[in-house]
Amino acid sequence: MGRGEGGKPVEAMEGWRWMVMINPGLIITSTLQSMIFKNLEVRNWRIEEFIFCASFITAMVLVQLPYKEIDGNPVPIIIFDDHPSSSFHCFVLAVNFAFTGAVITICIRQDYRKVAKITRSVAIVFTTTAILILSRLKVPTTYNLAA
Repeated sequence: MGRGEGGKPVEAMEGWRWMVMINPGLIITSTLQSMIFKNLEVRNWRIEEFIFCASFITAMVLVQLPYKEIDGNPVPIIIFDDHPSSSFHCFVLAVNFAFTGAVITICIRQDYRKVAKITRSVAIVFTTTAILILSRLKVPTTYNLAA
């Protein structure tokens, strides 16, 4: 049994630190990975938390995309370039309502379970709507189908 920092036995050291000292190229060990996922508790997330994160990330990505004027309105050129600006606005509204439904559900799910169930349903419906809008815009062009 080897000695680590300060003369402590390797087994007494924190698990991830001695693994990284032995193999510096190994950045995430199983111990470190379990510590990360234990803190995030991804396994216990509810659907509204996934919707909240997905809609927030979508909104942040939309802000970073390059825009072009279509029908007098700024529209991202990567996804919505060949389509009317109304499709982009419908997508943004769907993401906005999904985000709002998820936030309201997260805020009131402990005290008002029946209302939270309705707002969760609203978040799910508008998330599905946003996904359908994107798939309606991209699937025909990806697979050369008539739109």
